[in-house]
Amino acid sequence: MSQPEQFLKEALAGIREREFPVAQRLTYLNHAGIAPLPSRVVRAMTAALEELHRHGAAHYEELVAGCERTRGLAARLLGAAVDEIAFVPSTSHGLSLVAFGLDWRPGDNVVLSAHEFPANVYPWWAQRDRGVEVRTAPAPRGWVGPDDIAPLLDGRTRVVALSSVQFARGGRTDLPGVAAVCRERGVLLVVDGIQSVGAAPLDVTAAGVDVLVADGHKWLLGPEGQGIFFCRRAVLEELRLSVAGWHSVAEPLRFEELRWELQPDASRFEPGSLDRVAAVGLGAALELLLEVGLDRVAARIQELTEYLLAGLDARGIPVLSPRDPAARSGIVTCGTGREAPAAAVQRLHDVGICVSARGGGLRASPHFYNTEEELDRLLAGLTTS
Repeated sequence: MSQPEQFLKEALAGIREREFPVAQRLTYLNHAGIAPLPSRVVRAMTAALEELHRHGAAHYEELVAGCERTRGLAARLLGAAVDEIAFVPSTSHGLSLVAFGLDWRPGDNVVLSAHEFPANVYPWWAQRDRGVEVRTAPAPRGWVGPDDIAPLLDGRTRVVALSSVQFARGGRTDLPGVAAVCRERGVLLVVDGIQSVGAAPLDVTAAGVDVLVADGHKWLLGPEGQGIFFCRRAVLEELRLSVAGWHSVAEPLRFEELRWELQPDASRFEPGSLDRVAAVGLGAALELLLEVGLDRVAARIQELTEYLLAGLDARGIPVLSPRDPAARSGIVTCGTGREAPAAAVQRLHDVGICVSARGGGLRASPHFYNTEEELDRLLAGLTTS
């Protein structure tokens, strides 16, 4: 091991010890589900709650400033401008802002891929009573690229809505390739980013994404109910507000002088009071990821998934996730033989190994702080079934 590699390994071990007490109790490999909160996230949220508990809103401007700091960190993480970022309570909410905000005409269509998580299906299905057709691209390889999407596009296609990473088996979408096709046809590319943001670098500007939504409770290591909504400036005026409130307008503190002039940026999609405690917690999580570096996070996750794939192959356990390196992610789903996936998950849970049943198999999703020794425990548990 080279000196830089040794230094990085020691640094990650220190972060694991300081930030992830869950590792002292469990082999936690379910970051594609709900991630454990790092220590600094708990401290940040506890401090915010204590401030409200002891002083009410006497120092509220500090909490507001903390939320704006989180907005800036989110923009940095995504390669976006600060005024292109809004906070949303969930991925479903953010995707619905787009689905319900577009000026659809009967005969318009939206294109999805097969195997999307329901959060990226139901908002579009809900437009069918407005005459919108929902088209689904097959994904026989477990992911989609421009060649899968292009045949479904025509002059009435308004949106292509895809997950950056497929939730069940982890196939990674070729976002730049799909974005190029969308640009050629004048179609919006809307991305459910919850299974990739925080696990790998994603520059939304360079990738050609128009809208991206990601709740914070998976790879971002933040609390549930606090997500990020990116909307490219040029798209902002295409979306009618489907939810509006006092914070949607340009001068929200003028309570007695009402004027319908919308915020000039993405914050117009925040209709009222934010969950500022959760937003501060998300900021602490983003700070941790940016300190480690998304390149390092992605490299470490790749090391761990490669180690797990090799272990599964050595034991003859079938891998259900894509094997193509260009389509792989932090998710590895494998078969469970004669044992039902749900039963395998419960059996492993009983001995302190946390995974999920998804995609017809067992889904493991390690983050950068996990270790090869933890994957060995999982592999041993799989081979004793």
